[in-house]
Amino acid sequence: MNILYATSEAAPFVKTGGLGDVAGSLPITLKQKGVDARVILPLYSAIKPELREKIKYVTNCNVNNSWRSSYCGIFTAEHEGGTYYF
Repeated sequence: MNILYATSEAAPFVKTGGLGDVAGSLPITLKQKGVDARVILPLYSAIKPELREKIKYVTNCNVNNSWRSSYCGIFTAEHEGGTYYF
């Protein structure tokens, strides 16, 4: 089974409350049980520098929004066996 877990925060990258704890630990627990669980979350500027060093550029695209086109960069990081996308 493959799961892409979309969230607004995930420990250790960004955490303000309980959601960050669950979003950071659940995919790692699922992976230990044989599930390919990954997390996607925004690339916030508040991510600590030591964690930001783990983040690598993957690709980018433009997203059409009515009358304009917006840049969308895709980044990834591995942390404690979990795969994160930003």
